[in-house]
Amino acid sequence: MRLHVNETARAYLAQGMKEKEYLRYVAECVESLLIQWGLQAELIPMWNSGNDDCVLVIKIEKQIFSLVLEASSIYALQKRDPYALDLVIWQEIKAQGITLEQDDYLDTVFNTRVSS
Repeated sequence: MRLHVNETARAYLAQGMKEKEYLRYVAECVESLLIQWGLQAELIPMWNSGNDDCVLVIKIEKQIFSLVLEASSIYALQKRDPYALDLVIWQEIKAQGITLEQDDYLDTVFNTRVSS
């Protein structure tokens, strides 16, 4: 999978995709990079059928943790900045003690300016 560091292309994807589709795409980008680093990784979006909120299950090596994302938050992040959702996911991964390697995609993600 090609990670979209091209901000114009990523902005087009962010604006054109529905929330579920966009979260799935971002999760695949994150998972792909973790696998490139030689880690066993799987990100699984689990949607609540009642309200479209999501629990993103993140498995990296022997660690399993989750990130709860409300549908409205996914939408807001997606519209605010093409990499804002990536940033939320990567911050959680980093908070869990996973060491992040140098990467152009991550440089772009962590330079995202997301105001509350």
